[in-house]
Amino acid sequence: MFLQSPPFMFRFLLFLSFSLLLSLPQSSFAAAKNWTPTGHKLVDGDTFWVLDERGAEVKVRLIGINTPESRRTGRTEVEYFGKEASAYVAQLLNGRRIRLEYDVAKYDRYKRTLAYVYLDNGTFLNAHLIQEGYATVATYPPNVKYSDTSPNSSE
Repeated sequence: MFLQSPPFMFRFLLFLSFSLLLSLPQSSFAAAKNWTPTGHKLVDGDTFWVLDERGAEVKVRLIGINTPESRRTGRTEVEYFGKEASAYVAQLLNGRRIRLEYDVAKYDRYKRTLAYVYLDNGTFLNAHLIQEGYATVATYPPNVKYSDTSPNSSE
């Protein structure tokens, strides 16, 4: 019964989509626009800073996922496993170049750049964090490039 519920099926299909993307060959990294993460500016597991091609810092928010909060702000408290998720992403980004892929909306209301992120070894970071248990699926239209259905269609 639980396995047939629409929200579970949507999350399962989205997870399956991300998993299938991991198995696809990645485009040439040399031809892609590569950015360098600035390791000292990691907000949490799904938000961090990168240096663009001009050397300017850009705040990036990963599309399609959510990690637990790793720090207390005015609206949020530190959540369980938030520090672990943040440390894991810091470890993955350390010394690596990344490629950003955009969807329909390039920025959110907080002026963060919204992106799917690929590491220089071809790892699709967004899906990898879900597979390793550091993130959950969190899809917000219109950025649904890698989901089979929109969240509203499962209601």
